[in-house]
Amino acid sequence: MTSESPSHIIIPPESLYQPLGDEAVVLSVATEHYYGLNETAKRIWELLVEFGDLETVVTRMREEFEVDDGTLRNDVARLIDELREAQLVRIEG
Repeated sequence: MTSESPSHIIIPPESLYQPLGDEAVVLSVATEHYYGLNETAKRIWELLVEFGDLETVVTRMREEFEVDDGTLRNDVARLIDELREAQLVRIEG
């Protein structure tokens, strides 16, 4: 996934999300794997659910957190890649 080719992120219905205070857990019913989200990753997940677009997620995160663009893009891309590998999201485009 690169910033030059924004992708649409799909959250499949078998990915179940459960907030736990400032953190959250995502469970794949299909694979029975779960993934813990810290406060920042939880916010990224919420934005993925709402918008499903990498660029929009990065823009919103930049508005909410004090972080340089390169670090933010790398962190968001890394999380999305980890979620994809765990089969909790799918990438299109």
